[in-house]
Amino acid sequence: MQANINEQGGRIKLSNSAMDAGGYNLGAGWIQDDTVVALAYGRMNSEYGLPGEDGVFIKLKQDRYQGVVDWNNLDGFINAVHWQNAYTDYEHSEIDVAEVGTTLKNESIESRLWGEHASVFGWKGVLGLHYNNTDFEAIGDEAFRPPTKTTSVAVFLMEERQTGVFIRQMGSRIEQVTHTVNNDYFAERGSQQNIAFADTDYVALSGSAGVVFKIDSDNTLAFDYAYCDRAPSASEFFGMGCT
Repeated sequence: MQANINEQGGRIKLSNSAMDAGGYNLGAGWIQDDTVVALAYGRMNSEYGLPGEDGVFIKLKQDRYQGVVDWNNLDGFINAVHWQNAYTDYEHSEIDVAEVGTTLKNESIESRLWGEHASVFGWKGVLGLHYNNTDFEAIGDEAFRPPTKTTSVAVFLMEERQTGVFIRQMGSRIEQVTHTVNNDYFAERGSQQNIAFADTDYVALSGSAGVVFKIDSDNTLAFDYAYCDRAPSASEFFGMGCT
């Protein structure tokens, strides 16, 4: 905080710290007792300077489309189904004295589908699938990794059972993540080395268990344990073009 205080104790402007941002969201839905369908679109634009780097600023834009479908009060073992989808197109450029230095582009598709099931021996919960696909590309002299596509598919289960004043909870998730590199990137940049990355696959396991004790209508006491795996991201694995 000392950087924006002068010797007399008054405030001064931090060089190249200006920001101009704007955006909007539009949405529409159709709602009935048993069915919900909704669509939305959002746009975001932003320009901001990088303090300490005079003449350098970031220009950012993002488009995001979302859709939600809910089916409720179903007959059978699965009594409700929920489906959420999103497509995001993101881009930002680093501009130095009116010249574009490096541009980062990222397109992603995400889909989550889960269902609520009827009670089984007192246990109620949800079983679902989660899919995510991203397509990343960096363009420019300071591009820090090659173009990479990442796909992840996960299955998850969450369960809960109440017995008297105790609520038992548990959950688990298994996820497979695959990174695929565009190896033509190195030849296009004039590399004289024979660089090629094989697809990388990871399996991540996560789980949790807990007990909630209801002291009274306003207070509870909870004990939880959780274990979580996370696969390395493409930036962590292929940063600077090497593992």
